[in-house]
Amino acid sequence: MRSLGLLGAAAEAEALRLRREGRALARATAFQAAAALFALAALVLLHLAAWLALAEAQGAVRASLVLALADVAAMGVLLLIGRRRPDPVAEAAAMMRDRSLAEVRRAPVEAGLGALADGLVRMLARR
Repeated sequence: MRSLGLLGAAAEAEALRLRREGRALARATAFQAAAALFALAALVLLHLAAWLALAEAQGAVRASLVLALADVAAMGVLLLIGRRRPDPVAEAAAMMRDRSLAEVRRAPVEAGLGALADGLVRMLARR
C-alpha cells in the first residue's frame, strides 16, 4: 500500500503549502492595504494642491472641471491597462490539468484506493 502512504504525504504537503501561502498572502495584503491608504492620502493632497493652484489662476469652477477631466482620463487609462486578457499559458495548463485528471479517473487504481483517489481528483479539479 505504498500508494496510500504517498497519497497521505501528498495531502499533508499540500495542506502545509496552503497554510504557508495563506499566511504570506494575508501579510502581503495587510501591508498593501496600508500602502494604499498612504497613496490615497498623497493623492488627496496632490488634488488639493493642484486645485489651489488652478483656482488662483483660473477660478474655482474651471479648476474643478480641469481636475475632473484629468481624473476621468486617468481612470480610462488605468481601466485599459488593467483589463483582463486571456493568458494562453494558463489556458493550456488548465487544459493539461483537465486531461490528466480525466486520465487518472480512467486508470486502474489499487484495490481499496479507488474512492480515495477519486476524492482527491475531485478536490484538485475544483481549483
